[in-house]
Amino acid sequence: MFRVRIAFSKQDPVRWLSHLDTQKAFERAMRRAAIPLAFSEGFNPHPKIAFASALAVGIVSFGEYVDVDLAAAVDPAEVRERLQKAMPEGFGIHGVKAVPPGTQALMAVVNRAQYRLRVPLQEPLDEAVIAAALSRSLAEASWLVEREGKKGVSTRDIRPGLFQLTGSRTDDALILEMLVQTGSEGNVRPEEVLEAVCRYGDLSVDRERVRILRLGLFVAQGERLLTPMDVL
Repeated sequence: MFRVRIAFSKQDPVRWLSHLDTQKAFERAMRRAAIPLAFSEGFNPHPKIAFASALAVGIVSFGEYVDVDLAAAVDPAEVRERLQKAMPEGFGIHGVKAVPPGTQALMAVVNRAQYRLRVPLQEPLDEAVIAAALSRSLAEASWLVEREGKKGVSTRDIRPGLFQLTGSRTDDALILEMLVQTGSEGNVRPEEVLEAVCRYGDLSVDRERVRILRLGLFVAQGERLLTPMDVL
């Protein structure tokens, strides 16, 4: 068994693909590129493709990662070249590395996500007002949000999962950048952070027209922030 880790981006028009459709796009592209996929055993074999974190529909990302098991060893540089030619428009293949045996699964190690949000303003705001709103928001001990799940609506405090938050204004929009928790220990959604900032900071923005960009996924090791490629 030979495993490779692929760094990729997802922009227009494929940002509208679901997570399942994204997985299918990779599978079809690997087949077109004649890259030998490894399959699971059992009654319904499926290719061994594992993404670091699901990306919500409509979100652009510059830093996604996926591990793929191959049935035979292929040079990572060749995988990158052949796969990029076979991927649909909007996917960018930015790097491929061999994954050493015994390496932890992507979903087990990725624990941080960085986002940039562009939110249209509903009234003029200067930098001082934005800074004051963020200060009021961050001073709150807890940020309670409601989530719909299989067992109904639950309330969760997302404040402990926010590690960095900055805000600025450009033209007629609020720009928020944040570093939040993701992975097996829990996820903080960028739209939830926006909701909390609007609520506790009393900001008037058009949350319905927010544009979300995932800048990257990371592995936090103490004070260090590494990419999933760095830890190989």
